[in-house]
Amino acid sequence: MLGQWIGTFSSDTEGNILVDIDDYGTYYGGYAVLRPVDPQLPIVYVGIRTPDKSDAATLNVTPMAFNRSYDPHPWSAVRQDFPGVSFPDSAEVNVRHERGSLAINWNTSLGVAGASLIGPSHASSPSTYVAMPEVTDWSSFSQYVRGLSPYDFMFRGQTNNTWRLRTSFHRTGRCDLIRYSTQDMPTVQKHLSARTRNFFFLAEPLQYGAFVSLIQHHGYPTPLLDWTHSPFVAAYFAYRAVSNKVAREASNNDKVRIFMFSKARWLNDQGQIIKLAPMYPHFSVLDALAIENPRMIPQQGISSITNVDDIERYIDHMERARGTTYLQVFDLPVIERPRVMRELAIMGVTAGSLFPGLDGACEELRERFFET
Repeated sequence: MLGQWIGTFSSDTEGNILVDIDDYGTYYGGYAVLRPVDPQLPIVYVGIRTPDKSDAATLNVTPMAFNRSYDPHPWSAVRQDFPGVSFPDSAEVNVRHERGSLAINWNTSLGVAGASLIGPSHASSPSTYVAMPEVTDWSSFSQYVRGLSPYDFMFRGQTNNTWRLRTSFHRTGRCDLIRYSTQDMPTVQKHLSARTRNFFFLAEPLQYGAFVSLIQHHGYPTPLLDWTHSPFVAAYFAYRAVSNKVAREASNNDKVRIFMFSKARWLNDQGQIIKLAPMYPHFSVLDALAIENPRMIPQQGISSITNVDDIERYIDHMERARGTTYLQVFDLPVIERPRVMRELAIMGVTAGSLFPGLDGACEELRERFFET
């Protein structure tokens, strides 16, 4: 039952459903968000708390409805936004986990039944995106990206070409972002407030985004992914964790991966939501302020924020729905690492430039003087 489940539901209407369930020790807890296809109907939020940790549970819940600002409220507070719509006071929900799927059935106080059968996330499986066939090495990559329009794209480098796009938060196995916002963030803020010059006011979206971006850069799991406007900075991060020794011993099939995401096209086509939870599935671009984050500017950093575990599957779904391409990937040979890092150094893309401070300077000099 644990994890994120995204699929469809059928009732007196149809739509999409997201279910996030975490382990709370003696029970499972989380929430479900149901988004009808009909935009005139309210988005529904339901809190989940099972009586124990068995694979089946019957829950009596009080549904809530999203207002126009995407916050869940009791129906009495938002009914004026949805004239003529009936909304249940309560519902009985049966949840069952079997054969790797999550089956949900419900009956509401209005006598309306509904059901959903959702398959598991594939976020831990190898990526299914296929690399661009015309870009196979450093020379062809460098030539290709030099012809792109600056700032229309954002890039991300990863050391292994089989790894899917996945946030550090979701890689921990957790998915309840309400828990993350209400428990993690205040505690993290308390501990870091003694170490930062600025006090981050987390109720303010710009400050919240800056704070989450800061802790992301310092290793705390977040629902952000780091990107850069520079394809060459992305290449640096793709090769950074590979040693020259590993590169010399690599086969022709060993690749690093660089993702290229069409930011301009996505922003034009998709609504952007700088909100974690509760929310229907979304992948949004976050251009956070660089408060106390000196790395962000030299890295030409930009972030994505998402409540989706399997990001690649979600983007692929949007590509198919729109009949367009947002995400492309380049797979470059690991064996080219010494050449790539040498040419990046000539461009000024080094640890010393990307990580201001002693650590970055020492890493740059280690790269320069030691063939590790």
